Amino acid sequence: MKKGLFILFLLASTVYSQSKITGVITEKLDGVDEPVPFVNILVKETNKGTSTDFDGNFNVFVSPGNYTLEITF
Repeated sequence: MKKGLFILFLLASTVYSQSKITGVITEKLDGVDEPVPFVNILVKETNKGTSTDFDGNFNVFVSPGNYTLEITF
């Protein structure tokens, strides 16, 4: 039982040591910002990435630091 609790603690401490990059990708159509789904976001320094949801939202978990995002559609 103690072994399982220790592994759970390691997982929890790993999650808390990360930062979240979050954002929304929009396009202005007829003066209105519209969300853009399925845009690819890559964090170049880590090779981690994600894509936007139907509302243009995205989240990427990384270690604290400065990063360059490459956004493609």
